[in-house]
Amino acid sequence: MAPHRLTATVAPAAVDRRTTALVVVSLAQLMVALDATVVKVALPTVQVELGLSDVDRQWVVTAYTLPFACFLRIHRRDVSP
Repeated sequence: MAPHRLTATVAPAAVDRRTTALVVVSLAQLMVALDATVVKVALPTVQVELGLSDVDRQWVVTAYTLPFACFLRIHRRDVSP
């Protein structure tokens, strides 16, 4: 008697949803990285234009990052089982 092999079959709709989710998450990660890069590149110009000190520049980075981090925590709570 030949051994039976278990094969998993995935419905095409499930594959489409996975692919769509992967694309959306990948694009979101790209936007986060791009956004952070733009802020870091533009920050010296903003500092000069507004006459900010280095301490004030750090506050700008903190004020920019903190709401984003809070949003991620809130969103995580909403989607976690």
